[in-house]
Amino acid sequence: MPGLREVSDLRPRRSVPWTVLTAAAWAILLALACLRSNEPAVLGLWSRSYAALLAALAAAVALVTLAQLRPALRAPLVLLAASTAVALSLAEIALRLFDPFGISYYGEMTRYILDRLPDPDLKFRQRPGFSAVYEGVELRFNEHGLRDDPIGPKPCGEYRILALGDSQTLGWGAPRDVIWPVRLSRLLSERLARPVRVINAGVAGYESRQEYRYLLRNGFALDPDLVLLLYLENDIEVNDDPYDPWREASLDGKSLKERLPLLLRKLRLYQLGFRAQDLFKQVRAAEWKPGDYGIPYDFVSSMRDLPGWKASMSAVAGMATSARERGLPFAAVYFSWTRRPFDDGLLESVRAAAAPYPVAYSQPWFEGSDVRRYFVSRTDSHPNAEGHRILAEHIASFLLEQGWMQSAAPPECH
Repeated sequence: MPGLREVSDLRPRRSVPWTVLTAAAWAILLALACLRSNEPAVLGLWSRSYAALLAALAAAVALVTLAQLRPALRAPLVLLAASTAVALSLAEIALRLFDPFGISYYGEMTRYILDRLPDPDLKFRQRPGFSAVYEGVELRFNEHGLRDDPIGPKPCGEYRILALGDSQTLGWGAPRDVIWPVRLSRLLSERLARPVRVINAGVAGYESRQEYRYLLRNGFALDPDLVLLLYLENDIEVNDDPYDPWREASLDGKSLKERLPLLLRKLRLYQLGFRAQDLFKQVRAAEWKPGDYGIPYDFVSSMRDLPGWKASMSAVAGMATSARERGLPFAAVYFSWTRRPFDDGLLESVRAAAAPYPVAYSQPWFEGSDVRRYFVSRTDSHPNAEGHRILAEHIASFLLEQGWMQSAAPPECH
């Protein structure tokens, strides 16, 4: 009967060994998926390389399972897989064409990292005389590898501020004429009625030790009248591994297991998933709050014992001391969009390290507003033009309150 024949076509082939092997393969795959990596980066369970291996094994087992099915049952499954592949491909193309979530940030930052130069003292630095476009914004570096105009001898009457920091100071994702060091130059020049130049020594990825080393090796040679540090919480994240991002990003000499994660990271869909995971972590972290926010003090106290925390405070103290020895004022701004679990403890440590010099806290400057409106994109939380404007205005007020610039009379010009 035709009806019975159609039903029989839906039955799997009766191959007991293959069925047993397939079931065992799925069981092994499930057991492997239950293992947790030492450095869980995907779903809080697996490293990227291990997750890629699991995906490859799952695809292989799925293909073996599919091959055992009758054609009448196999066809709709193949159609489902093909339509899913087409949908994912279209989504990948749409993300690349329109970039609605700013996912391009990851790839563009990787390009910037590969464009830097290794440095024996600073670990890495920006290329002198180099320019490139990242996220649609040009970064042009002067003869010192700084995102600034050429720097010559100090003109008579000029008050010069050296701004140290990372990508927030560099002005990642924002045109140069709107970033806070440039705005700060204009604001102070207007309010003091004398030329004020803020030299932008920001380098994306720098932590406190690199900023301190730069100050000693290059910064003081630029003849500043004031040293200004923009401090971020990731300054306590130290990494002394050799700087070799080119080898890390290259496929040459790598096994298939090592190559697969590198290829996956280039997909915008993968980057979107990474961003979703990052947001999930941020939501969980937001549930913890310092002091009366519910985080025990010993949590922050234990962080103070971290090598990175100690190294960062030592570097900040070194900046303040070396500036004082040269008769220069030093100031710092602890940058934070919102109040986070460890801000109180870290801010207290930064103030102690910078003493007797002042440290401002930026979070109240954005109090009561949705800080996402000041981001470059939904993914890139660097300040946009409006965020830089707020930073510049408050930093200008903070510096003027100290009275240093007003008391530093310009020299007689001849």
